[in-house]
Amino acid sequence: MKGNQKRIFSLSVFVVAAIVYGLTCCRTVFVGDSGELTLVLTTGGIAHPPGYPLYTILGHLWLKILFFLRPAFAANLFSAVSAASTAVILFHLLGRLNKSSASSIIPAACALMYAFTFPVWSSATNAEVYALSGLLYTAALYTVIRFHQDGGDRLLIIAAFMCGLTLTHHFSAGVIIAGMIIVIIYRKKELSWQKIIPALIVFILPLSLYLYILVRFDPGLPVNWMEARSASALWGMFSGEIYRQFVGWPTVGDMILFIRKTAVFSFGCFGPGLILLAIPGLILAFRKKLKLTLLLLIPAGLNLLMVSTYHIPDCEGYLIPAIISALTFIYVFAQWLIGKFSSNNTVAIVTACILVILPVWSNYAHCDLSRFELAEHYGKDLLNSAADNSILFLKSDNGSHTAMYLRYAEGYREDLTVYSTNCTLTRLRQRYDQNDFPTIMRTLESGTERIFWGTEYIINQGMNPSASEKSMRGMLYGRLGDDDDLDIARQIAAFTRIELPAIDLKDDFKAHQIYLEYHLQHIDRALPGGMTNAFTNYLNDLLSWGANIDDPMTCLAVAQFYRSRGVLDQALKWINLAVEDEPYSYERKDLYVNQATVYRQAGELGRAGQVLNQALEIDPEYPPARYNSILVQAEMALQEKDLQAALEAFGALASMEPDNPLPYFNMAVIYERLPGGSTYAERNYRLFLEKAGAEHSRAIDKARQRIEALNLPPDGNN
Repeated sequence: MKGNQKRIFSLSVFVVAAIVYGLTCCRTVFVGDSGELTLVLTTGGIAHPPGYPLYTILGHLWLKILFFLRPAFAANLFSAVSAASTAVILFHLLGRLNKSSASSIIPAACALMYAFTFPVWSSATNAEVYALSGLLYTAALYTVIRFHQDGGDRLLIIAAFMCGLTLTHHFSAGVIIAGMIIVIIYRKKELSWQKIIPALIVFILPLSLYLYILVRFDPGLPVNWMEARSASALWGMFSGEIYRQFVGWPTVGDMILFIRKTAVFSFGCFGPGLILLAIPGLILAFRKKLKLTLLLLIPAGLNLLMVSTYHIPDCEGYLIPAIISALTFIYVFAQWLIGKFSSNNTVAIVTACILVILPVWSNYAHCDLSRFELAEHYGKDLLNSAADNSILFLKSDNGSHTAMYLRYAEGYREDLTVYSTNCTLTRLRQRYDQNDFPTIMRTLESGTERIFWGTEYIINQGMNPSASEKSMRGMLYGRLGDDDDLDIARQIAAFTRIELPAIDLKDDFKAHQIYLEYHLQHIDRALPGGMTNAFTNYLNDLLSWGANIDDPMTCLAVAQFYRSRGVLDQALKWINLAVEDEPYSYERKDLYVNQATVYRQAGELGRAGQVLNQALEIDPEYPPARYNSILVQAEMALQEKDLQAALEAFGALASMEPDNPLPYFNMAVIYERLPGGSTYAERNYRLFLEKAGAEHSRAIDKARQRIEALNLPPDGNN
């Protein structure tokens, strides 16, 4: 390519991508992590692990430059510029793969093709980390390829620095380090330790950006995922310690399912069927440039393996390294095809148009967020649901991040103090001088401050809506009976019935979760009034719609919503829907345990035991399945009046979970029924009271009454 031609096409790629992104960019806060990340960029806070220091610093400066825009819109444009810049670097990278090409039109078309794939375009129109991740990966890949082709000490240093820079952001981009290792092995004869050691130092140097997190640590920040200003807390951030629950090696069946789902997704993300062009391109690449092909293929393979071990449903943004590799092979095939018609420029122009127009046509409807306001509407509903001058507690990312952004970045409902329990526990610890969340809650409730619980129903990864740290004391829109609360209930009902169905969710997973939440809030208003039968048709319609969300754990969360309210038939329907969604083995375990819980609640102990056996077949050591299986055995023994077998089962439960108070209570009740068991009953009642702590419940009152009935003093003095 000639220099002028390259510059013109390079600028054209950026301008076209930036204009399309700008036109389709979300004008306000978006769902998922966008609210949190925008608030981080606004306040210079500390985002969720690994903390994203480079994103925070660059984005904070970007928002300072665009101070005249809403912070959310400016943060969304930061993603747009990052993704458009990635397309430019990709254009130059593709040009290096085929230096003999005289035309820039196919590299430019493929660069725009990348820009308009679904994962890239959808992450370029809202505040997310994936656009910058793609930029860092592509820039590092470009420098590594240049070092592979040209060698030289300067390129070694630059490539090492760019590879290290990927580790200051989303770790999915870090797979490029494998490509760097391949090149070093290939060039090992010309590399001495005098050259390698400076490269290692430069590779590690970008990690010093994590010192920003230590310096910036402030318990008063609205978003602060750091527990303390310490090396161990920083390592917990960098290593993503809290994500270990989502990481696990998949089984062979899981890998087959993952490959199939990824293949189906890939079939459409470039435009219908264009991914198939990567197969002949891969074959051609292997035949012509084996080492360069491995440099592209191995990081992509590691990227796919990494994603397969990380068990979250909305992982398209993680796949950008694999998408870039697939795109390069599509480019190789397109160049070969053009070479067959070297005398006909029309073929090149037609091919370029197809490569650009097909992904735009295929993805535009899903990626145009210019009129998307559901997240802002939801966040304002959350804040408006709280009483004046109250303390509002939120859970999860769908609504809490949006509400936190609106409160602390835009000053909406300034009378409220808002906490999101996932990321602001440090604020609570500092303010109330307590170490754990339950103690803080008891401190607040015993004081005069007004507490309001805003608890979303569909929370990230399908966690239980009745989780103990959240409590069931107050639901999302306040306590029934207050005039303001009833007015909000009417607004929610009207919005759910009239406006919500007209909103285009753009195939966004988090948006679908919010859609479900709005409907469940509407349903939750009817349940206390005994109006369940009036909602039968509505519930069935919602169930049919829920089948399209295609995420087992979200369906499980809906099931838990119904189970916690005693609507067991609906709970079973949603669990069955989750099972039909082709869950991975680690998801099936949870589904079976929850299905068994519903059967237990309905008194069907035999069916509960059968389902738990299915969970144990997947993983015989899975603690929830083992615990619930023994619990079912204990309850079946009680039904059969086999007190000794029940006692042994509850004893096994106490051994499995020594700090769980309930087995001790049950053993105390059984001992009271056995001859000569009074002493053991008293001992277990006391153990129950000791484990239960300062909580208040009927069981605690009964335990104290039984101790008195056994003529034993409650303070334990005989």
